[in-house]
Amino acid sequence: MKHGWILVLTIPALALAHEFQFQQETNTIPIQLNAVPQMDGSLAYWTCWDSVLANPWDSGMSAGDGPNWFYGGQIFGKSYVGFYLPAFSDTVLLRQATLHLYQWYSEGNMVVGGYPFWDIGSGFTLDCIADHVDIGPNLDFTDWTAGDPGDPATLATNIGVISSDSVYEWKILDVTEFVQNDINSGRPWSQFRVRFPIGTDWDLCNDKLSFRTSESSNNNPILVLITEEVSPVSTNPSLTPDEFDISAHPNPFNPTTVISYKLPAASHVSLQVYDTSGRLVATLVDGWREAGEHEVIFDGSKLASGIYLYHVEAEGNMASGKMLLLK
Repeated sequence: MKHGWILVLTIPALALAHEFQFQQETNTIPIQLNAVPQMDGSLAYWTCWDSVLANPWDSGMSAGDGPNWFYGGQIFGKSYVGFYLPAFSDTVLLRQATLHLYQWYSEGNMVVGGYPFWDIGSGFTLDCIADHVDIGPNLDFTDWTAGDPGDPATLATNIGVISSDSVYEWKILDVTEFVQNDINSGRPWSQFRVRFPIGTDWDLCNDKLSFRTSESSNNNPILVLITEEVSPVSTNPSLTPDEFDISAHPNPFNPTTVISYKLPAASHVSLQVYDTSGRLVATLVDGWREAGEHEVIFDGSKLASGIYLYHVEAEGNMASGKMLLLK
């Protein structure tokens, strides 16, 4: 059984444009996940057999190459890691996601502690990079090309550098954009491949980096999610949500949804839509409205898939909500 970790941090809502007012909660929730079957480990290509096998040279996740002393040829490997995502309520936004892998071993041209060195031309070093993939609930040899351009399991290639040195420490990569894509697309997990841009240089030297896996005794891979609670709150305590309220239906939507809001009294109304960075996307209402229930259509046909915030202000009262555009 494989074990991974997701550390979910909930922080107070950040001020967006026009200083939205939200309920604020601070809550740190560590969640231990058991991936069954496995989603992390290494695959290695054996040139002598023209076959992909489980990485034979250590129990960790490795990226790099080395000679096959027993059968001849070369062995070069790539690593994979995945996390089941927690359920997100309608009032929780993802602010940041970071992938943390502990690098516990490095070797360059057979020098333990050295950084991989590729004997091509005059020789050069390459950064160890990551790809965003969707390999399903278990890792097997058919996932060797997941992360390559054109492979159906590839979501994005070369999303960033996970390691560029030989220091034994935590290596951290911001993967916010890609975890948000997983959430928006309804995937139950976030998965990544770790590799060098080159397979092998065909020399007789080991060049590789190794990372702890979910089966290691310590320093297991973790995905840190920074989330934010955006439950709406009225600035007038005398008004209840039944008197001043806003909602969107359908939600998720594509490409239009109806935003409904209720006013306890006639007033000037401002209803606007923002993206999660706080950028104003649309102003739907800016004028006088009578008391009662009102509706307005929001058209997202020209917008990218993702989470958007709708925000209404009327006579000093504010209410907000979140809606998800899925294309």
